[in-house]
Amino acid sequence: MSATGTPAGVGPLGHGDRVVVEIERVGRLEVGVDAFRAVPYTTRPVHRRA
Repeated sequence: MSATGTPAGVGPLGHGDRVVVEIERVGRLEVGVDAFRAVPYTTRPVHRRA
């Protein structure tokens, strides 16, 4: 599966939102958004491939 881009009408995620991805016969992934524990994008560690 490859998911890219953002569908029309979708806005930014906010505190309390839930993201759910489900694939038949594979499973379900559900993640909650917690604005109080969020790490700003600019302070995330950079992962570089060797």
